[in-house]
Amino acid sequence: MSTDYIINKPIPLNKVKKIKGIKVKKFTEDKRKYHIIFDGKNYLHYSFNDKKELVGLTRYGGNNEWNIIEKIEEHCDCAFVSEHEKMFRYIRH
Repeated sequence: MSTDYIINKPIPLNKVKKIKGIKVKKFTEDKRKYHIIFDGKNYLHYSFNDKKELVGLTRYGGNNEWNIIEKIEEHCDCAFVSEHEKMFRYIRH
């Protein structure tokens, strides 16, 4: 099971990389590129735009996303909206 989250405003990845307690990583496995944000235990896949700004997150499996989401929201003065919320379909970047 997965859950997508969209952010209310794009945030530069460089700003996200400065947040204590999380790491922004990218790696290649089987010729596929992965972009993740990791808190030491849980991870979220992230998506970005052409300006290298964070625009969305995806949680897969049993990962607990709230520690990562709360750190980003607090540090970057932003908010994430889950695909299960009505507002999700109205936010576009």
